[in-house]
Amino acid sequence: MNLRSSPTGGGAVLRVLPRGTRLKVFAEAPGGWYQVGVTEPTGWIHGSMLQR
Repeated sequence: MNLRSSPTGGGAVLRVLPRGTRLKVFAEAPGGWYQVGVTEPTGWIHGSMLQR
């Protein structure tokens, strides 16, 4: 999944994360986007790519 710089599909891809990567959610933005990271916020992923 793509870790993006902003909560839009057009945000620059910062990294491609492998399936199963564990992340912490720090914030939520309109449109189903979540700010995520391991220990601190590092980028945005659409909620359709997340599994709880």
